[in-house]
Amino acid sequence: MADNNDASMANNEAEHVPKDLSSAENNGDKSQGHEGSPSPAATPPPTEEDTQELIVVNEHTEELDLNHGRIGKIENLERLKNLQRILDLSFNRIKEIVGLEKLTSLKKLFLSSNKISEIKNVNHLPKLELLELGDNRIRIQNVEELTELECLVLQSNRITKIENLEQLSRLEQLYISENGITVIENLHCQAKLQTLDLAMNRITLLENVHCLSELEEFWLNDNQISEWSSVEQLKHNTKLVTIYLERNPLAADAAYRRKLKLALPSLQQIDATLCR
Repeated sequence: MADNNDASMANNEAEHVPKDLSSAENNGDKSQGHEGSPSPAATPPPTEEDTQELIVVNEHTEELDLNHGRIGKIENLERLKNLQRILDLSFNRIKEIVGLEKLTSLKKLFLSSNKISEIKNVNHLPKLELLELGDNRIRIQNVEELTELECLVLQSNRITKIENLEQLSRLEQLYISENGITVIENLHCQAKLQTLDLAMNRITLLENVHCLSELEEFWLNDNQISEWSSVEQLKHNTKLVTIYLERNPLAADAAYRRKLKLALPSLQQIDATLCR
């Protein structure tokens, strides 16, 4: 009986041992035989992005298509003296526009879907007619000397302002959708512009387009245009045949299509539907 009582008392005493003390003792027991706590694991170094070198096979080619090639740098193009028509480096991993110094006769340059943060090193391409830089990280800059440019594609970038286009008087197509533009402005020198894509921006008013006398297609869907009075600004654009305004507040009007057609008789297509 005495043994049983002693065991019972020992159990009761164990139950009243503070948890912190008990935990400390247990940890102390576990730490015996070790010289301090283990050091934290080292942070692994950042891994370099897997890229490929740009390799030219035919030095006499007039066009070069290397899209989707995991290319990280524009290089090894110095010997391509006949490269005049097209250079396509879209869907790669290029971060900087370099290595184009010798391509002075190039007419079309595709650099969409890369990681380019600045338009630069292109002003020595005086014959360039098309420049595509969609889906990068750029703003509109350093294009002043591309005076032969007819098509400029800059959708899905970080553009908040239409600017620096004054010298591009030959421009016929301008694509700046999916950016952060709030105001239509600085297009007074684009008298030859036929297609203007400003879809998926933050535009609230139709303005500053009366000078675009050759405009035929105007894409403005997915903006914030709510006032019908701003549609009146397009009366001067008598060659306008297609307009996209769907998913703007004014498109919720039950008479949306009829009002557009009455305001702009030249229209042949409203959004994706032909006019009757």
